[in-house]
Order: sequence, then C-alpha cells, then structure tokens
Amino acid sequence: ADGELVPVNILIDEGSDSTLFCTALVRRLQLAGQKQTLIMEGVGEESSTHRNLEYLEMKLKTALCEIVTIHGSTMPSIAKLVRIVDWEKLIKRWAHLIDFPPFRVCSGRIYILIGLDHAALITPIESRFGRNDEPTASKTRIGWTLQG
Repeated sequence: ADGELVPVNILIDEGSDSTLFCTALVRRLQLAGQKQTLIMEGVGEESSTHRNLEYLEMKLKTALCEIVTIHGSTMPSIAKLVRIVDWEKLIKRWAHLIDFPPFRVCSGRIYILIGLDHAALITPIESRFGRNDEPTASKTRIGWTLQG
C-alpha cells in the first residue's frame, strides 16, 4: 500500500508450479485479493486443502531494479524459520566464490515462495560452478542464490 518497499526473504522452488505469499506480508502491505480454496499436492502423493485463502497480485522490485507484478495465493506460513547464515564466512571456503558480491543477511520468516509460474524471474542468467561437492551460485532477476 502507498508504494511501501519491504525487504523479504524469498524461497525459489523449482518444484512448485505456483507462488505463495505469507499472510503476514499481505496484511502489512494492506493487499486484498479474491477468496479461494487451494488444494496443494506434495511429495509422496500427499495433498492438503486450504480454505479461505486469497489469490492476489503484488509488485516486486528485483535485484535488477525492475518493478514486476507477480500473482499468487496467501498462506499463513510458507516454511520453517530460516536460521542465520554467515555467507561472508562461508563463501571464503570456495575459490569460485572468493570475489562474490556480498549477500544480504537473511534469517527468519520466508515471506514469498516463487514457483515455476514465474519462471522468468527465477531462471539463472549467470552461474558459477565449483567442483561436484561445492555449491553453485546462480544469478536470477531476483538476485544471487546458492544451491548445495
């Protein structure tokens, strides 16, 4: 609401076909959407039904300073809390990441899960590879991520 920018932790999930917004973020931004019932299917053929959710759109400022509109469903919680990771200390362990740009410290709640319905935002546009047992860094329009 009113163009407020709120930094958020985003989980990129290439195994998901939809995007989710944490209800707390949606309320903070005073957004509203269309009521829906969401059926989620997951690992092991498990499914769950979530009633009284909303389907809405939200503007996102990417790492490339683009303003894009994304759409998704609200969920009370997206994932367990993220522990603090000392990226500056970790990346020094791998030669292919020594000159890497600094990561924003992230911890706490995941506010947005972006799935393949927004593939253009989460597809790597640049990657750095190490050995097989080392992490890969990928730059997306959202920013840099580490896998592994």
